[in-house]
Amino acid sequence: GNYTMLNSGPKIETVEKISEERKEPFWMKDKRTKAFNAFRELALPQTDKLSNIFLINFDDIIIQKNKDEVYTSSDRSIAFEDLNVAIKKYPEIIKDKLMASCVNFLESKLAALHYAFWDEGVFLYIPKDTDAGTLTLITKMSSSSKFENILVIAEEGAKATIMEKSFSGKNP
Repeated sequence: GNYTMLNSGPKIETVEKISEERKEPFWMKDKRTKAFNAFRELALPQTDKLSNIFLINFDDIIIQKNKDEVYTSSDRSIAFEDLNVAIKKYPEIIKDKLMASCVNFLESKLAALHYAFWDEGVFLYIPKDTDAGTLTLITKMSSSSKFENILVIAEEGAKATIMEKSFSGKNP
């Protein structure tokens, strides 16, 4: 099938399978494994009276295997591509930046879940003093869980506008 059901809660085997299917470098598999271990150990965050995070059923998380994504950009000296490809192509740039400064997966159960099971994303690198213009990311939504990352590394004086369009059903 096109989906993986995480019965009885998320399993380390699913993390390993994701990494293996993508032929990820060791450092990425290691980070996923550390995030998974943090997910299993951390408690859910406290909630207020208006939300109840305890209603999340981690046994029923479905991870989509197949994706339907389109990236568009102009012909400039930028990198704008699938994050799964980029981690192999630009490891020296990405290794220490991916989910490193905005979210600490060692302190948040949900961030750790996301980091361990992220399944798609985009990498954007913009060199110094470059205007990348408008870049568009188009994704097709499904009923499965979507663990998406957008990693932007912009050098000094760089700029871009990122448009993300999501749709379900047939392409727009």
